[in-house]
Amino acid sequence: MISPFLRSSALNTHEVCQQQFFINYSLGIQQIVNSAVQKGSIFHKVMEIIAKIALLNKTGEPYFIDEDIGKFENRDVFSYDIFDILNKVYNFFVENTDFEGSPSDYLDCQTWIKNILEFNDGDYDPRKRNIVQAEQFFDFELKRDWSKYKFSVGENNLEGHVRLRGTVDLITEVSESPKVWEIVDYKTGLRKNWANDKLKDDSNLKDDIQLRFYHYAISTIFPDVEDIIITLFYLRESAPFPVYFTKSDMLITEEMLKNKYMSIINNQRPKLRNDYKCRFCSFSKGDFQNSGQPACEFFRDKILQIGMPKVIDKYADLKSLKQYQGGGSVRE
Repeated sequence: MISPFLRSSALNTHEVCQQQFFINYSLGIQQIVNSAVQKGSIFHKVMEIIAKIALLNKTGEPYFIDEDIGKFENRDVFSYDIFDILNKVYNFFVENTDFEGSPSDYLDCQTWIKNILEFNDGDYDPRKRNIVQAEQFFDFELKRDWSKYKFSVGENNLEGHVRLRGTVDLITEVSESPKVWEIVDYKTGLRKNWANDKLKDDSNLKDDIQLRFYHYAISTIFPDVEDIIITLFYLRESAPFPVYFTKSDMLITEEMLKNKYMSIINNQRPKLRNDYKCRFCSFSKGDFQNSGQPACEFFRDKILQIGMPKVIDKYADLKSLKQYQGGGSVRE
């Protein structure tokens, strides 16, 4: 397979289903976004807006403009009605995406917001936090001998070092000296590893590739930060799960990234998942290019017939492979 960049979502996808990774990240074919994902995007957008208003209060900037919802003035963040912002975001998604919405969908978003604001008297309310950044984007080359690649896509060559890309929900400062930050990552899904159904808890979260990926990336672009706490806040349970990372963890994480990347690019025959979880994946449904097969089976057979390099030459979307697609914006 080819992979000019790594994202936490890509790593998780590879763990769940290699074929899904191949179609999504090696060919650049995007999945159809389901309503559960869109509800998550709505919630994240509301939290992003609130955090950015709070950041205006801190920096003194007069306003910021959200590309989807519009302009927000610098006034006391507590003077904004969060549920009015939810209404604007929710209606925007209904009017500008294929998200239809229902009373229960709206109630879910409303409940998740209440869970954040009310937990432990507002411990995770972004309005009460010392915010460093909301929706921190990162995109940088990881320049190591093992991370160098050269891929052929049709008549084009992709060459360079693998890039680490992503967005973290919220960064707040815990301590100025020593400098300790906390990353808060909101989770609208179940507290389990989707690949193996194991519960995520204190016994295994330190080894979670997404958490290590975020720690590695933020520590790389902000090297003066000593330690980072990464907290997964599971909204359905209204429960935070913090994990503490130090700079010494970066060596272990880099070895994990190396092993994962090597396994990805050396894989010429991605495995298909075949269980109940396939029904949640759009690649396992429909009639891909009038072939009479869903995309996952179509590309399985094509790889067997002509080999992966020719499949990539014929079907890969070069523009999509070079773009970052993530975050909550519907414009991406």
